[in-house]
Amino acid sequence: MLGTFSPLRPQNGMMSPWQNSITTQNKRSRRIGMDLGGVDIYVNAVGGVDLEEPAADLGIALAIGSSFSNRAIDHRICAFGEVGLSAEVRGTTQVANRVLEAKRLGFQKAIVSADSVRAIGKTEGIEVVTVRTLHEALEAAVVL
Repeated sequence: MLGTFSPLRPQNGMMSPWQNSITTQNKRSRRIGMDLGGVDIYVNAVGGVDLEEPAADLGIALAIGSSFSNRAIDHRICAFGEVGLSAEVRGTTQVANRVLEAKRLGFQKAIVSADSVRAIGKTEGIEVVTVRTLHEALEAAVVL
C-alpha cells in the first residue's frame, strides 16, 4: 500500500516571504486549471542570485505553468508582477523603467499587471500586455 506524501517545493535563491508564496502554488492552481497539488516543484535562481523582489512572482509562476503544460515560453517575452493567493497579478514599482530596460535587452513583449498601465506611458518597440490574473498571464505567454 502506498502512503501519502507531500510534494517537494525546494527553492534556491528565494527569500523567505516568497518561499511561502511559491509553496501555495497549489491553491492558485485550482484557479488556473492546473492540478499542481501532487507534483514536485523546484525553483532555482541561477548564478547565486538572491531574489528579494516580489515582481519575480509572475515570472516564476509562468515558468511553473510552462513546465507543467510542457509548452515553452517564447524567449522574447518577459513578465513581472506580484501574484497573490487568489491568483491576481498586482503591480510593482518602477514599471516604466523595467519595460524600457526589457526593450533595451531585446525583449519584444512584456507581460505586466493591468494596475501598472498608467505608469508605463508610451512604449515603442515592445508590446506591453496587461493582465489582471495569473490565468490571463498564462494565456498571454501562450502556456494555456
